[in-house]
Amino acid sequence: MKAIKEIKAGEKHMNNMYIGTAVGLILGVVTLIIGAPHFLTLGIIYLIMTLWHKSNSVIKFYDTNIEAKLAPIASKKYIRYTDIETIDSSNKRFVEILYKDSGESKKLRIPVRLLDKTDMDDLIETIKSKNDVNMLTASA
Repeated sequence: MKAIKEIKAGEKHMNNMYIGTAVGLILGVVTLIIGAPHFLTLGIIYLIMTLWHKSNSVIKFYDTNIEAKLAPIASKKYIRYTDIETIDSSNKRFVEILYKDSGESKKLRIPVRLLDKTDMDDLIETIKSKNDVNMLTASA
């Protein structure tokens, strides 16, 4: 099945990942020279995470469902549009999608810092266009 639309990690998030990778690798090499090689492992892990975020989509839209894989070792979440009950954007740190899975209420938290604002707005609007969901927003 081909995705209708894909959303990758935002530019600001990727810039932070690049900086973290560079710092991690530099610290790793410096500590390797002075005899503490375990810091190099952190730099390599950060490099793998950065490459994964650069090359993979975190959200994919299909005709009937959404696929979310927010991190390299996180499991994929498949959510049918019809199962989505509420989108909660009242928290400044993440957007929460509340949905039913086999009759059980579950939630998917998407960190706001992971996506650009336009992509986050696009995510919410796409879900709203596919399903009449309740929208919780921050009160001003």
